[in-house]
Amino acid sequence: MTTETPEPQAAGDIPSDDCPCRVDWQDRFSADIPHSKTDTTWLVYDEMDNPTTVVTIEPDLGDSDEETGVCTFHASDGLFRLIAQTPSGDVTIEARSILYKIVPGAPAVGIITLTPV
Repeated sequence: MTTETPEPQAAGDIPSDDCPCRVDWQDRFSADIPHSKTDTTWLVYDEMDNPTTVVTIEPDLGDSDEETGVCTFHASDGLFRLIAQTPSGDVTIEARSILYKIVPGAPAVGIITLTPV
């Protein structure tokens, strides 16, 4: 069984520059869940919810903090969204970013933050 957060409707331009990404997990009372209690897996999907390789996520495993990573761009155009998953009991919790459009020269954003609702 998979429990998903509601689908964000906004979309945004993003430059084709590698950048950090992060997901912060929270319980149903909006309390932060310590990273030591989660096991995050990163996925990248296109606008049709199919896997894509226009970007990849390299989790930061150097400090056992897979909730942060680097988003590496492999294309100068395309659409993608980041998806983070973590198990919780017998379900998988999922957080999704907005849909991003790769636009070279777009205003830079330093961090992509995924916030579960």
